[in-house]
Amino acid sequence: MKRKAAAAIIPLLLGALVAVLSFFKLRDPALWLYVKTGEIILSTHRIPLTDPFSYTRPGAEWLNHSWLAEGAFALAGKGGQVAGLFVLRWLLLLGTFALVFFTARRRAGEAAAALLSALAIIAVSPRFVVRPELITFFLLALLLALLDRAARRGPLLCLPPLFLLWANLHGGFVIGLLTMLLA
Repeated sequence: MKRKAAAAIIPLLLGALVAVLSFFKLRDPALWLYVKTGEIILSTHRIPLTDPFSYTRPGAEWLNHSWLAEGAFALAGKGGQVAGLFVLRWLLLLGTFALVFFTARRRAGEAAAALLSALAIIAVSPRFVVRPELITFFLLALLLALLDRAARRGPLLCLPPLFLLWANLHGGFVIGLLTMLLA
């Protein structure tokens, strides 16, 4: 019985570590660029092809690789609701490190998974700001969990749609491709 209680406490402690370390990462000047761009995308139903915010190069061509994440940020922060953006951030971070912990636990055991997860949380914590790269953190953890599952159960047909989605959320999908090549 004590072992089950300890097993339930570890994910809660890791979640608390994520919450504490992310609580202090509230400021990122690019956040409002993402939200405003997302609002433009949602209101016009188009991805801007020129940078609408540049004052040094007005009308310059713009390849917006995170357009889908920006739309999600605009929805989460609708009407200037910062709380929605922070909830989205915490959900992405908690999902990321839950996947890391449970995947590592399956491979290395509970104690090693807890230690590795805590170290990963601490190492990545300077990047716990509301940015599209949080989605890459989550999707990379998901990819690793899926690859672990595929090693036991066979091919994954969900990978092409996952990468299609990921490529429109953040340019970090390239890390996922490299991960697959190395796996």
